[in-house]
Amino acid sequence: MADRPYNVLFLCTGNSARSIIAETLIDQYGHGKFKGFSAGSHPKGAVHPIALELLKRMKFPTEGLRSKSWDEFAAPHGPPLDFVFTVCDNAAGEVCPYWPGQPMTAHWGLPDPAAVEGSETEKWVAFRSTFQALDSRIKIFTSLPLASLDRIKLQEQLDAIGKPPLEPMSTGRRLIAEGIGSALLAAAVVGSGVMAERLAGGNTAIALLANTGATVAVLATLIALFGPVRRALQSRGLARPGNEGGLVLA
Repeated sequence: MADRPYNVLFLCTGNSARSIIAETLIDQYGHGKFKGFSAGSHPKGAVHPIALELLKRMKFPTEGLRSKSWDEFAAPHGPPLDFVFTVCDNAAGEVCPYWPGQPMTAHWGLPDPAAVEGSETEKWVAFRSTFQALDSRIKIFTSLPLASLDRIKLQEQLDAIGKPPLEPMSTGRRLIAEGIGSALLAAAVVGSGVMAERLAGGNTAIALLANTGATVAVLATLIALFGPVRRALQSRGLARPGNEGGLVLA
């Protein structure tokens, strides 16, 4: 890349809400390192009024924001692009133009707040939810150490940003899991104690040693059994380490 900001294009179908918000956010959080653009495959021709009002209330500049076709960025005179992110499923499924600059791409799909029907309050809730999701994703993206990541690792990071956040294990499920684990551990300790007493023939020292050895063996077996299950869930995106080392399920 030349000595210039990273050019980032956000795409959606109408280019009236999600992509407009994303363009504004990355200009704000990029601090000159990133330059945001947005476009649509079938632009509405106008920015949604709630999107504009929300950005104004959040003290973001809105001058120059407009709904436009992605053809502007596929033209030979268009800016060389470094990253292209689709923020709606429809745009992700369409055949995109050829982008100058051979940019890296990822899908950061979100529901369309402009499609929400109902009261003004419900519409504002939808737009605020979209804003918060994009705000979080773009903050993560702009904090990535781009210079130190190879293309494969960077692609993994870009794809991960677009995945929906995984919900923590509910209290009920956690209590059940902890109960099962405690029961297994108690059964292991009691069982190893009974076995050790029979093997020791009344010798306390031998019984204690045998009990300790049997308990360690049972614990090692449990770790060996459940460790691969945990790693398999994580590799398939069904679980990840929790903040305190616990397992967080999708």
